[in-house]
Order: sequence, then C-alpha cells, then structure tokens
Amino acid sequence: MERLIEWNRVTWYSRVLALVIFLGLIPVISFYIGGEYQKTIKYLEEVSTFTNYGA
Repeated sequence: MERLIEWNRVTWYSRVLALVIFLGLIPVISFYIGGEYQKTIKYLEEVSTFTNYGA
C-alpha cells in the first residue's frame, strides 16, 4: 500500500515550522538589521563631527 504525498495539505509539521520561523528567525534578522543601522548612524555622526571640526 503506497501513500501519496498531498502537497496542498497543511500538516502540523508545516504549522510548527512556520511558528519557528516566525518566532525564531524574524527577531534574529531584525536584531541584526538594527545593529547595522546603529553602526551606520554612529559612523555618520563621527564623519559629520570630523567634517565640521575641520571647517
């Protein structure tokens, strides 16, 4: 007896995977992007201070 794969059926595995991605991966990516944003802001402030100091 062969079981056929039903590709359009939502299983509990797919629900758990979606929950793990939503609760695990999205916050990590958001934290990384926020850290890079802070580095960029800090760098721009330093460059602006250096440019104004030389004037």
